[in-house]
Amino acid sequence: MENKIFSDQFNYNMAGWLYEKAEFCAKDLLRLNAEIDEISEIDDVKSFVHDSLSGVFFDLTKILSFAAGSDWEVSDSEFLLNNGTERLAVKYGIIPETSEHSEVMNFVVNARELLKGARSPNRTILYDFLEPLKDKDFLFQEIDRELELVRDGQLSWEKFVSKTNQILDDIERLYKDK
Repeated sequence: MENKIFSDQFNYNMAGWLYEKAEFCAKDLLRLNAEIDEISEIDDVKSFVHDSLSGVFFDLTKILSFAAGSDWEVSDSEFLLNNGTERLAVKYGIIPETSEHSEVMNFVVNARELLKGARSPNRTILYDFLEPLKDKDFLFQEIDRELELVRDGQLSWEKFVSKTNQILDDIERLYKDK
């Protein structure tokens, strides 16, 4: 973390510590916010708690942006509520990308390499790379369906490669900002 925050108690940079503690608070508050609808059927209670948490998220994003040395925007609390702490950490420059983005882009790179090679053993290896992502998005499910057609001899490897490269282009566009 490039930002520097010092205190009279400690003679080292506290910015990372401050961001970490505020991020833990944000994660717990996001979980609480998501559970409110489940634990209360009284709309007035839900509304009161949501309104109270809204103010907390507003101030919490100010603390997080300060600790990160990033510019704060009025919309950051809404951004946190809609996207979570990891996306906010990307926005504030704490991390370069989300774990989801990293996982998907690693798959795209590996898949493109495998598609350059022969059907065997690359079909099997591609299937193994695809397994943890299959349920993430319909595009991964489409690759899975196409792989099954290759396995069953209903689709040639060459046609599969062409279709899958197009799907990978779509995945890159879809996950570019995630």
